Amino acid sequence: MTHVERIADLDALPAGSAIEILDKRGSVRRKDAAGDWTDAAKPAGTTWNTWTYVNTRRYGARVIERNTEVSTVETTPSLTEQLAALVAAYQAREDERERVIASFEDEEGGVLDSALPAYDETVDNYGHAGREDLVELLGKLIALLPA
Repeated sequence: MTHVERIADLDALPAGSAIEILDKRGSVRRKDAAGDWTDAAKPAGTTWNTWTYVNTRRYGARVIERNTEVSTVETTPSLTEQLAALVAAYQAREDERERVIASFEDEEGGVLDSALPAYDETVDNYGHAGREDLVELLGKLIALLPA
């Protein structure tokens, strides 16, 4: 790919690639530096992501340098990061269940009489959903254990 017109094409380029925007102003170049499009003629630390995306979509761009270096950076999240992500995902599910169940309660924490049938059904459904989450989570935890 030497010509790009879509943001997805820009995002698919390896880090360190350089492009030239094909507008009428002439040679406007941007370089991908760790996921941000930069301009060597602009102050260090500034990024030109939105400008680059808009003008690539509007005028197109030509890839002038494609970084081909193999990265030695570890891309697999650490065990701690994987566990933290699992905890966050399942905690969010549980928090949502608790929020919905609490919506059936009055100010003192009792169940509203008018909501009792719906409350019973919801608690039963969420009990099953919680058990399914537990089984799913255990499977994911087992997969993280060393062989």
